[in-house]
Amino acid sequence: MTTVELPASMKADVLDVRLFAPGQLVDLIKSVNTEHEGPAGTVWFLRHGSNPDTPGLTAGVRGDVGALDWFGETATEVPVDGRNSDDVDYFTPSGHHNAMPPGSELPVERVLEAVAEFVRTGVRPASIDWRPEDD
Repeated sequence: MTTVELPASMKADVLDVRLFAPGQLVDLIKSVNTEHEGPAGTVWFLRHGSNPDTPGLTAGVRGDVGALDWFGETATEVPVDGRNSDDVDYFTPSGHHNAMPPGSELPVERVLEAVAEFVRTGVRPASIDWRPEDD
């Protein structure tokens, strides 16, 4: 895994999206993705607030694809039309491995749209159709 020097605002594994404008967070994620090398991606845990029990969005990028999962109060969900059939390696900015589950990868543009929507609304992105992770 190649180490990319992240902007200070992107070095945390968990980000409170209220600290970013929708376009600002998307632009920062794009800049990390532009620097991306290798087969593994970079992933963040996005929350609308700082409470660790708050549902949120896991969002990652790795070139032309990215990954999403929604960690809700009772279950984790992935996109209905996710492309990957196996776990895919992603790492947090601090270097922790976080394999994204089967069905979590989509074209990076859709991942970025879902991130922008989550920043605006603070709820599970409606632009994505979701299913339980284990289906």
